[in-house]
Amino acid sequence: QWFAGILTAKSIVGLRAEDMVRLVQFIGSEVGRDHTVTAISVGALGSELLHAAAFEQNISRIGLINPFLSYAEIALSVEYKPAFITSVVAGAINQYDLPDLMAAVSPRELLVVNSLNPLGAAYQHRESSGLLKYPADFYQSQSVAANFQLVKVAGEAQVITKLLEWLE
Repeated sequence: QWFAGILTAKSIVGLRAEDMVRLVQFIGSEVGRDHTVTAISVGALGSELLHAAAFEQNISRIGLINPFLSYAEIALSVEYKPAFITSVVAGAINQYDLPDLMAAVSPRELLVVNSLNPLGAAYQHRESSGLLKYPADFYQSQSVAANFQLVKVAGEAQVITKLLEWLE
């Protein structure tokens, strides 16, 4: 699928992000103009959600649960989780990476819970903080540091608890 996307000049990420944007626009047409959407992704779909949020301002809150954090990290890894490939944009790291998209959605709320390394294993909080220094600093420079949350919790129950707290 990923290679077919390259051949058709349409990445899987782009197709999925377009679908997300269409869904938000449909919600807007049904609910009315004064609406906001909270969007939550699990796993590799965080890449698609970040792309959609970069283009659709009505996605006011973005929650990424177990996302990978960087195309460059995958490209520089000898081994990586093959399932991540469909959520990678070919050639993107020459222009941007996921931390850039995270900064681009500022000042909107962004929650990142239990980020994953290229092998799909949990990052230590210190490692993910280093990878996401740019978006964290950008949120800080915009005086909305509280809108950027990078969280590591243990267990599925704590993930749900954190997500519910964030949604309140």
